[in-house]
Amino acid sequence: MNSLFFIAKNNIKKHKGEVAIIFALIFIAAVLLFTSLSLILSGSNMIKECDEKYHVADLLVVARITDEDRLDEILDPIEGYEMKESVPLIITGADYCYSDMEPEDAISYGFYIFDSAKPTYLNGYPEEFNDLKDDEITLPYYMSYTVNAGDRFTIKITNKDYEFKVKGFTENLYFATSMNISGFNVLVSHDVFEEISENVDPACNRTAVNFKVKDGVDINEFDRTVQNAFPGDIKFTTTDRPTMNVATTGMSNVACSIILIFTVMLVVMSVIIMHFSIKNFIELNVQNIGLLQATGYTAKELRLACILEQMIIGLFATAAAVIAGIFCSRPLTVLSGTLMGLSGFSGICIPALISTLAGIPVMVLLGSLIATSSYKKLTVLEALRSGITSHNFKKNHFPLESSRLPLSLVMAGKNIFGSGKKSVFITLIVAGLAFSTCLGFTLFQNWALDQSALLKLVGFEAADIQVDAPGNEEFVRDMMADENVEKVNKWSTISSMEVSYLDKSTSLGIDVYSDIGLIENEYVLEGHLPNNGNEIVLTTVEAENIGASLGDIVNVKSLTDDGTVPYTVCGIDQKINNMGKKAVMNEEGAKRLNPDYQFSEVLVYLKDSSRAKELKKQWEKEYTDFQFTLVDDLIGSTISTIKAAMEGICVIFIIATCFVVILTQLLLTRAQVIRERTDLGVSKALGYTSGELIRRTLMTNMPTIALGVILGLLLHIAFANRSILFGLSSFGIRQNDFSTDPKWYAITAAIILICAVITAFLSGRSITKLEPVRILKED
Repeated sequence: MNSLFFIAKNNIKKHKGEVAIIFALIFIAAVLLFTSLSLILSGSNMIKECDEKYHVADLLVVARITDEDRLDEILDPIEGYEMKESVPLIITGADYCYSDMEPEDAISYGFYIFDSAKPTYLNGYPEEFNDLKDDEITLPYYMSYTVNAGDRFTIKITNKDYEFKVKGFTENLYFATSMNISGFNVLVSHDVFEEISENVDPACNRTAVNFKVKDGVDINEFDRTVQNAFPGDIKFTTTDRPTMNVATTGMSNVACSIILIFTVMLVVMSVIIMHFSIKNFIELNVQNIGLLQATGYTAKELRLACILEQMIIGLFATAAAVIAGIFCSRPLTVLSGTLMGLSGFSGICIPALISTLAGIPVMVLLGSLIATSSYKKLTVLEALRSGITSHNFKKNHFPLESSRLPLSLVMAGKNIFGSGKKSVFITLIVAGLAFSTCLGFTLFQNWALDQSALLKLVGFEAADIQVDAPGNEEFVRDMMADENVEKVNKWSTISSMEVSYLDKSTSLGIDVYSDIGLIENEYVLEGHLPNNGNEIVLTTVEAENIGASLGDIVNVKSLTDDGTVPYTVCGIDQKINNMGKKAVMNEEGAKRLNPDYQFSEVLVYLKDSSRAKELKKQWEKEYTDFQFTLVDDLIGSTISTIKAAMEGICVIFIIATCFVVILTQLLLTRAQVIRERTDLGVSKALGYTSGELIRRTLMTNMPTIALGVILGLLLHIAFANRSILFGLSSFGIRQNDFSTDPKWYAITAAIILICAVITAFLSGRSITKLEPVRILKED
């Protein structure tokens, strides 16, 4: 064993350049694997730690009622819970700005305002936030990467500015990210809470009820029991913990899964490149291998020495990657806090650690076993003859004596067709890199630059201005008559509605629109939108939950009594909003559930969207009783996490692609120069200049790389959307309209080809140092 280790150690010393390249590739793959797995697998632990610190409620009920005695009369008789806490809550839209932002740049968003003088055990918060001062406020944890403690934070509610200093940040699973309950949950002092409560519309005053169910009680069944307990005259919403668990980790899992897929590709590429390295080593040292065999070493022993060499490299690279991942815990903590809104990321995830330490070396071992199989076929005589067995009867595709092509192209053709397997593998590696890089650009374009396709998937109706004007038809008529307005739609969401089919039921939110034909961001997969009062559209998630399909009759619980109202499923749509727990109907359908139904929001679409902020300020002065919200701000605040994640993925893909292309081309060019050292020396002696020989080297791999780029772009065109759908499948997404601007294809090709050309040129400059006379003397 010592002799094998001695051979492996000396082999590593002999070709340090190739070792460094393989080490770097395995290191990058292991770092990405460790970090992505850590984020994916840490989600449940972060939620568990949040529960231990702040006692996450199993069910959150928000009721439009402030009479706690009556609320107790409704909820106390319910069985199955061991703890119930009620606290006052204000839900309102507001404009906010922070730090050095100017008031005219204020952002519109929703706020869930709690009284810090009324702490709770369930969904609690640190004691230091009890009884805040009048100028203090807390913000959700994910805002801690945007706003600092001590910064100014100003909220404008009902035309009054409330200026605060940020006291700190709270962790609440129900408001952990913008994909959970959309809106900032904030704590303010008792006096400020009371003042806001008096100034806002009375409908903004609610009561939040936290439930902790007994062991063994099904949360979904308990949720339905709570919903059935409310009378029809009280509006309410229920949100359960399992849904919030999925929402909290959803976008993090999607982002990390995309990175994980790329990482697996990178690991495979590293193994393939390692395969090249081993083959090159055998080819360049075949005579030395023959001498070792002649002195008594068997092919099996030499093969084990080579495998040992690769395992040493793989183990050291993996260990270094894990150490680097641990030391990079701070960036990972920031990333996890941004994506999941919780602070419990430890930096060390044992399952991820074990998977990385075991997975990468196993892949290296398998790759080494395959690549070193050549040792079994190599005889002593063949090795001493430099691997030459007999005449090569393969077709000569580029004969020098008859070809009219430039010598560089002829030699490149000979290399490509003479080593077909290597050419195929290089093509596949580059194709994979081109595919993933272009995929990163697609995500960046559709999730960060232009969110129109994303909004359609989310199912968010993106008007220019959203106005909280419940049931005010006069305001609607004023808006429709305004010369700046293109169209107006009335909208509301009826939350926590029980929908059943046969023996299955589900709880979802129903979006109700006055004019179905004006909806812009609705993705109907089957059927059509509800045109009649007896029609309803279900999402793929909810249709599968209850087993309903197009044309089936489902029953929706009435809002006025204990009965149900039948509706025909006229369409199946898809949306990320509310984790896909949604349905759509028109106003006529809503009035079958409640004859006194009134819309709650007015969606205003402008002729000139650029004037939205100006018109908002103008209308706020004219209609002081209504809350106006800029939808662009609402969208920006809601999907800012997604946007940041996609930007990060795009950057990771580009950097990793450049790095892999550079290392691969460096290894190939270096090996080629060493392998063809004698031929290059003879060419120099015949009068070829170093520049001509460098160009010949450049041409050897460039056709293969260019073919790989073309193949990768074609694969992207064919499979990119399917890859994205795989990541969004947990939301019930089945189709998407994501597009890729042709410029990203050009940029992807340019990145890969430029990196390859520059690397090959710089690596090939070693040709200038070749001395023909010395080379011929050595041979």
